Amino acid sequence: MGELAALLAASAWAAGFVMLRAVPVRHRIFNLNALRMWGPACIYIVILVVLGWVPRFRELTWVNYAALSATVITGIGFSDLVMLRAMRVIGASRAYAIGGIAPLFTVLFAWLILSEEINRLLVLGAVLIVIGTALVTLRNIAEKTTAAIGSREYWLAITLTLSLAMVWGIDVVLMRIGVGETNPVVANSFRVPLAALFTSALAWRVTGHVIPPEMHIRNVWISILAGTIGVAAGSFLFLTSTQLIGAARAASISAISPVATLLLAVV
Repeated sequence: MGELAALLAASAWAAGFVMLRAVPVRHRIFNLNALRMWGPACIYIVILVVLGWVPRFRELTWVNYAALSATVITGIGFSDLVMLRAMRVIGASRAYAIGGIAPLFTVLFAWLILSEEINRLLVLGAVLIVIGTALVTLRNIAEKTTAAIGSREYWLAITLTLSLAMVWGIDVVLMRIGVGETNPVVANSFRVPLAALFTSALAWRVTGHVIPPEMHIRNVWISILAGTIGVAAGSFLFLTSTQLIGAARAASISAISPVATLLLAVV
């Protein structure tokens, strides 16, 4: 069941990403991030209240709260900004291919921090998934970039993207620590609304708006729906997977998300 949850999480992330591509590129990523967080934030709060699980927040310790709060910065704040910058400098294909080595860092951190059992088959599987994803992602190596290959700006972007992969790796471990042994709905009912507030504050600070005045209402709803599928469903399934099979295996299996994105984009 844990493996299936990881596969479904990857599919949910891919579906959310493909839907978000329908929004015109003129809209800032800060605004899109904020909008896509509010749908799942409201859903988790409603589910928590309807099920009467609000008292279950007491199941979380300060360590769980600290880890969940940290994932808002590592997984949503830092990661989005770095990936956006890297894509503009070295191209989307190279950026995603380099960022795709994150599962290898997750395996390392899960072994060092969570003391998860790591064997040769797990490492080999993670390596094969990363290689396969890179081959798919690098299908358009001739795309235009803003920096010449080998220039200082180019290598700076490469370094930042490698740092991003490391941050993604530690982010998965932090999520595993954050969810602890409680229900993933309870953990996400804290994490996702906090992420919505954080991304909204960031969008307001950078662009002066959470919802741009010129943004068509259709695009607003597409962004919210994309977040509902990608964040609400994806994060629940992924946290469930980390509980069942561990952070290392869950991250390795869910790394096929770019492949699922390609298939859904074709459809």
